[in-house]
Amino acid sequence: MRHTKIAIAAYTGYGKTLALAIAELLSAVLNQGIRIGHISRSQKQTSICYDYILSFLSRNQLLYDILPQGKRTPQELSKTMSREKISIGDSLITILTANLNKKGTNLLGWHFDIVIEDESAEIPDYIENVMIGRMLEVGPNDKFIKIHVKISTTHQRGHFKEWIDNRIELNIKVIIIDDVKGISEGRVKIEFLEDRKRALGPELYGIWYQCKFPEQDSDAVFSEADVNFLLREVQFDGWIGGEFRVISCDPARFGKDKSVISLITLASGIYHCKKLKGYSKQDTKMIGGECIRYIREYSAHYFVNDDIGLGGGITDEVRNYRKFSEETVFKNLKIIAFKAGDEPLTEDGKKYYHNASSEAYYFLQRLIRERIIHYVENPFIRQELLQIKYEYDTKNRLHVAKKSKTSEIEEKSPDNLDSLIMGLSAFIGGLKQGRGYAIARF
Repeated sequence: MRHTKIAIAAYTGYGKTLALAIAELLSAVLNQGIRIGHISRSQKQTSICYDYILSFLSRNQLLYDILPQGKRTPQELSKTMSREKISIGDSLITILTANLNKKGTNLLGWHFDIVIEDESAEIPDYIENVMIGRMLEVGPNDKFIKIHVKISTTHQRGHFKEWIDNRIELNIKVIIIDDVKGISEGRVKIEFLEDRKRALGPELYGIWYQCKFPEQDSDAVFSEADVNFLLREVQFDGWIGGEFRVISCDPARFGKDKSVISLITLASGIYHCKKLKGYSKQDTKMIGGECIRYIREYSAHYFVNDDIGLGGGITDEVRNYRKFSEETVFKNLKIIAFKAGDEPLTEDGKKYYHNASSEAYYFLQRLIRERIIHYVENPFIRQELLQIKYEYDTKNRLHVAKKSKTSEIEEKSPDNLDSLIMGLSAFIGGLKQGRGYAIARF
C-alpha cells in the first residue's frame, strides 16, 4: 500500500537534511514535471539542503543533460538557479524557510505535489495547520498523488508527535531511526553514544538519540512530577554538614524582587538545597555582609553570586573580606562570579544550551530525574519552577525563558529558583580556569 503521509523520527546527527536532498533530487529526476516543496524553520537548514542538491548535480554526469547548458560547478549553478527554485528538467524543487515572526505568511501562494518538512517538530502548529496544510490542495488536473513527509528529531511535541502517536488512525507510515538503528547501520559508534549518554543524562539522551518525546505537554522545563519529587519530604538530619557546601546569592534588581541567599550541599551523593533568607530593598553592602555571615556559619567551600549589574558589588564585598580575613573558611573559599548570559559552562553545554543559565536550569532538571536532589522546607518555590519555559535559539540550542506573559503571577522574577540554580552551577563540570566552576560530579 502506498502511503501519502510519512513521518520519520531520527536521532541528531543522522544526516536528515542530506537524506532529504537525495530523495528530492531522485524524485525530481524520476518524475518529470513534479513540484516539490522543502520547508524548514531556519535559513541555515534551507541553505544546507540547497548546497547539497547543487553539489549532487555538479558531480553526476548522468544529470548534465537536464542542467542549464554549460553550467556544471556548484558556483555556476548557484548563479543560474534561484536560491528558492531549483529546476531539474521539467521538475522544480522549491526550498523555503518558514518565517516564524510573520507566522509563515511567506508560505502563502505555494502549491506542491510533495511537501517535505525538515526538522518538522520545530515548525509551530499554527504554521503547520494553516500555511503548510493548504499547500497539498488537490486539483482536477493534478498529475501526481499528493505526498506529505515530516522528518525530525523528537525534541518538541505538537503536530509531529501527533502524527507518530496516531499513525494507524491517520494512515501514516512511521519510520524510527534511533541509536540502535544507527549502530546497526555502522553510522555511529557505541563509545560515542555512551559518552553522549553520560554528558546529557537519561532524559535528554532519550530525546536526542532514542527518538523519545519530552514528558511535558507544553514548553515547561519542569513537569508536575519533577516539582513533586524535588519538594518531597525527606528525613535526613546530616545534610547541612555535607562534603561540599555552597552559599549562593541572587541579588534583587527591581522594586518587587528580592535578594535571596541559598545553601546547597552535597551529602552522600544527594544534593540538598534550602533558601536561607530573602531581603527586600537592601543595598549591596548589607547583602554582602549577610552572605559573609552565612559563609562563616556553614563553613562554605564556595560562594556563587549573580555578578551582573549591582550584583558585582556583592561579589566585591565578599572578595575584599576574604582578602583580609584570617579565618580558615575564608582563606579556602572559592568565589564564583556567575553571569547568566555567558556561554555555557562546559564544552558539551555549548552544543546544547544557549547560555550558562540555561545549562544550569537543565542541570537541575537532570538531578531531579536522576532522583538525587531535594529542596528542603520550601514549598513556595513550586510556582517558580512551573513558570520556567524553554525555546530553541537559531542554533537549535535550548534557551530557558524565566518569565511568561500569560498571567500576572508568572511575571514575578523567580528569585528563589535563580539563587538555587546559581548554587548548583558550582557542581557542573570540572575546574575551568578563570571561571571557577570547580566541583566535578561526573
